[in-house]
Amino acid sequence: MTFPSRSVVRPVARAVAALACAGLIAGLAQARPDAQHPAVARALAHLQTAPQALAAGGGHSFVLRDLIVDADGSEHVRFERRFHGLKVIGGDVVVHGTATGQLRRLSQTLKQAPAVALAASLAAEEAGQRAAAGFAGTVRRAAPAQAVVH
Repeated sequence: MTFPSRSVVRPVARAVAALACAGLIAGLAQARPDAQHPAVARALAHLQTAPQALAAGGGHSFVLRDLIVDADGSEHVRFERRFHGLKVIGGDVVVHGTATGQLRRLSQTLKQAPAVALAASLAAEEAGQRAAAGFAGTVRRAAPAQAVVH
């Protein structure tokens, strides 16, 4: 396999950056999957029938994150897992289905349901300070603190 030379890649990268700055392709990164798509309803039904396989007990919910329908009609619906409303890092689930909506398999990395205290152990400000202290570079701007299950 051969790769394009830097002389080809750099102009393309500059063109993409210029289009992004002009706002012409900004919508691509922000596109949201259609929650009304039939594949999403089928995937949610599959999630409801397999709580043990999902390591999902009480307090779990799933939020649509991505939908891919292959050329052959196969469906791949990704959900972000929530535990008592908190995002679960590493808890995503992908429901893989056939073109007719039959479940092929579920993909996930979480092996057991979270068993954590839901009260934050640090105030948001302290969490930000600790994160900045552990970063070797210069912190110019930090995202707001967010409680998650990790």
